[in-house]
Amino acid sequence: MISVKSKITLVLVIFIVCLVGFAIWPRKKVQVKPIDTQPAIPTHLISKDGPEIFFPMNVRVKDYQVNKFVFDFLKAMVNSNYKEYRLLVTQMREPVSMDKFEEAYGRVKSITVTKVVRIDDPKVLESTGLTNCSLPAYRIESHVVFRNQVERNIKIYTFRESGRWVSSN
Repeated sequence: MISVKSKITLVLVIFIVCLVGFAIWPRKKVQVKPIDTQPAIPTHLISKDGPEIFFPMNVRVKDYQVNKFVFDFLKAMVNSNYKEYRLLVTQMREPVSMDKFEEAYGRVKSITVTKVVRIDDPKVLESTGLTNCSLPAYRIESHVVFRNQVERNIKIYTFRESGRWVSSN
């Protein structure tokens, strides 16, 4: 018959062997989905004297970086920040001058983004003169209300250039 002391020693040895085995046993790496740490993008933006901007959730795309770009572009408009605007526009075209930018800023009452459409076909961009764009690109459709109550629908395109999102104009 085995003594109680021997049984306890045997149980401890088995326990230690199991711990050591567990510690050195190769484990499958499990990727834990990170908590969404990206800052929320507002749906409404207004400045004291500038245009009011609406970027509804229902028109946004799955790509956070595209949505962030659209918001940053609109924010440059709201803040009448020509320098920021120039950083967000493609280098493939002649930019809008500062005078025209400021004139447009003064005339716009509100901009509402109505649609953001992904473009995977380069032929769609050919008619716009954007022939060397990386895909996917996006067409951003907006409804603009001017201070004189004239309304207009506009389209701009966004695509990656030198590793960052830019606007067509």
